[in-house]
Amino acid sequence: MFGSLALDYKPTLGTSVKPVYRYTGPRPDIAEQLPSYSLVDISGSYEVTDSFRAYINIYNVLDYEYEEISGYGTPGRWGLAGVQWTL
Repeated sequence: MFGSLALDYKPTLGTSVKPVYRYTGPRPDIAEQLPSYSLVDISGSYEVTDSFRAYINIYNVLDYEYEEISGYGTPGRWGLAGVQWTL
């Protein structure tokens, strides 16, 4: 079982903040049953103009340790930032 819940909050015109909660339930793997885990992500963006937007995404905000596949680690907290230009 898995699922997510997101809230897209727009505090002012041209800005967006989006927290996301992700849940993955227990699941079978080749050698064992993997436990469930929950993650929290957050993203934000700002429209500088109609065609230019800056954004930032932060994943696993709480720096939770989990495995998607037995024996293989996953990144801790990580993020990315960028700009988008639309023609």
